[in-house]
Amino acid sequence: MEILVDSSKKYPWIRKGQNLRKQGVKVYNVLIYKNLDSLAVSFLKRNTANRLIPTYLNYHKSYFTSLENDVFILPYSAIVEKDASVMTKLCEFLEYDYAHELCDF
Repeated sequence: MEILVDSSKKYPWIRKGQNLRKQGVKVYNVLIYKNLDSLAVSFLKRNTANRLIPTYLNYHKSYFTSLENDVFILPYSAIVEKDASVMTKLCEFLEYDYAHELCDF
């Protein structure tokens, strides 16, 4: 297996990554995030707007304090807009050869 992606939104999976790292597996943390305005729309759709700020702050605090290594922060908009410069930087972080086709989805 060349690449395994865990797209969990729950931060306890970081511990699993730490255990894999101890076994010699390369683990890369990439945080894909929506800007606060876009995230607010998601919360409004779920009728949970009152939980937006506490949820946002708690998640990111827990996420960043749980990490033992670097993290690549990737705005969701860069994926949607197929921003090749950001995808190139992501590939560099992942030690993966960039190919223009990566933005063709």
